[in-house]
Amino acid sequence: MIDKVQPWISLDEAVTYLKIGKTKLYDLVQNGRIPAQKIDKQWRFKTAELDRWLSVSKSIDEFFKSVKFSIEDNDGIREPQKEAYKKLYDYFKAGGREALVQLPVGCGKSGLAAIVPFGIAEGRVLVVTPNTTIRDEMKNNLDITHRKCFWRRTGVLEAVDMLSGPFVTTLDTGNISVADDSHFVVTNVQQLTTNVDKWLNKFAPDYFDMIIVDEAHHNAADS
Repeated sequence: MIDKVQPWISLDEAVTYLKIGKTKLYDLVQNGRIPAQKIDKQWRFKTAELDRWLSVSKSIDEFFKSVKFSIEDNDGIREPQKEAYKKLYDYFKAGGREALVQLPVGCGKSGLAAIVPFGIAEGRVLVVTPNTTIRDEMKNNLDITHRKCFWRRTGVLEAVDMLSGPFVTTLDTGNISVADDSHFVVTNVQQLTTNVDKWLNKFAPDYFDMIIVDEAHHNAADS
């Protein structure tokens, strides 16, 4: 039995503590997805940090409901973003299915897209953008490894919790399995509609629990 007060445990001890395979644990460490430090050229773990990681390391279906987040009392989030989030939260909790949000220019629609799923979504989120430039900007905003990551800049999520996600991908890899392991999938509308059999028809009807359409007012255009 591992003593929880001991400051560090080894890789082999962590395997026993977490009840996962050594290869799986090593992959998590190598990809920076679990709290670990290298001491004397050996990976070491703190049981308290592993407990915290376990508490948020849920399946994608559970992530947005189980992870701790700070939105309403967060000084890093603008008031229009907070107000929009609260309206959306109340609307979807009351059984709403579709909502249109209008924000003044410069109020941070990308940031709103980043926080909307928390406490609401019960699965993977699809973000559809109008072009590749905005797609790439949105992806960077949602990428926990990027310096411009919204949650990191604003403190919506704590660093230790972000070891468990949320993870984001685009469809450029051409491999749906990458999307399977991601909380957010970001794409541009042309990628979905030019050839529907390439991507759109490959997703099961319940593959995404929430769909966010950026600049949805373009929807009325014929082209």
